[in-house]
Amino acid sequence: MVAADDSGKAATGTSTAAVDLERVVAKDSSSTGREPPDHVVASSIDDIIRVEEVADAEFFIGDLFRRRFHGDPPNYPRSFVAFYQPIRSRLEAVGFVHYLAFEDSYLCGGLVIDERRYRQMPTEHRKIIKAAGGI
Repeated sequence: MVAADDSGKAATGTSTAAVDLERVVAKDSSSTGREPPDHVVASSIDDIIRVEEVADAEFFIGDLFRRRFHGDPPNYPRSFVAFYQPIRSRLEAVGFVHYLAFEDSYLCGGLVIDERRYRQMPTEHRKIIKAAGGI
């Protein structure tokens, strides 16, 4: 694949793996007359939300946790962060829950959802999340 510069001429020299996907998509869609979607087209919650156990919740949700609970997030296992994928190249932390082992079960605490980010999501994404029972 040979990249083209803004003049439309093929670039010469060594190629790097970095590609400005937004420019490629914009050029692609301009030939068809359609605008690219400004968000992931989702058919289920699995297309836009991913929950992962993390070792360092502070890194992902420290500010959110302090804003909602006025304290630091737990720094011991088990912390889970919900990530939202508004576009294919970006993940945003939108939720958190902590589990603490107690005898033969787990206690849940510190559950928080970033309501500001939730309100900024496209209506289609909020409908999918609601239909799935929430984040």
